[in-house]
Amino acid sequence: MHAVVLLVCGISWWALVRLGRRQQDRTRLRRGLAVSVVAINVAWTLYKMTPEHWNLDTSLPLHLCDFAWMAAGISLWLGPPRARTVHQLLYFWGLGLSPLAFLTPTLTDGPDHPYFWMFWLSHWQIVAAAVFNLGAEGIRPTWRGCGRSIVASLVLVGLVTLLNLWLDTPYCFTGSHDPENATPLDLFGPWPERLIGMVLTVSGLFALMTWIGRRRPGARLPEKE
Repeated sequence: MHAVVLLVCGISWWALVRLGRRQQDRTRLRRGLAVSVVAINVAWTLYKMTPEHWNLDTSLPLHLCDFAWMAAGISLWLGPPRARTVHQLLYFWGLGLSPLAFLTPTLTDGPDHPYFWMFWLSHWQIVAAAVFNLGAEGIRPTWRGCGRSIVASLVLVGLVTLLNLWLDTPYCFTGSHDPENATPLDLFGPWPERLIGMVLTVSGLFALMTWIGRRRPGARLPEKE
């Protein structure tokens, strides 16, 4: 099942980029995608907040993917200029962090449960938006955008971590209890020491993604900020 999901997602991302490249004016396509991202994820968030589905550990929109889909919706709606900070955030969150959900999903439900479909759909949209920006719009990272994205990520996750300590919740994987399934976080050791490893690794990853994004032959670099 996991392999089938990855195959379908990969083909659909490729098709989306191809569709975008064929259009001279991608505004309608971009904004249509933006509306679908926001509408689907807001509806799912409200669904999880209903009394029969409420769970303090999962229902609040404070997961990494929640911040990523918000950035995806805003980025797709706004479009050019290519150096907008939200485009940079989507590049790093959508192509650097969200793919981990495809490699090591934290799913505990199968296709007979709505969460299975929403988990994949939501993460598909995030990566699709980032891939569209990169492949169809030619949006590339900048070193300034990298720095801003690292700072924004640290501030955001820092605030969520304080909330985790207060509510004893696991949002952004910075709470004191681990996910039910094995994740790459296991490599960083126990909490709270793992927070240091997470910060250093993500910062290094963002820097590497910037270097690769700007060094790629023929890359269309973003407009000056």
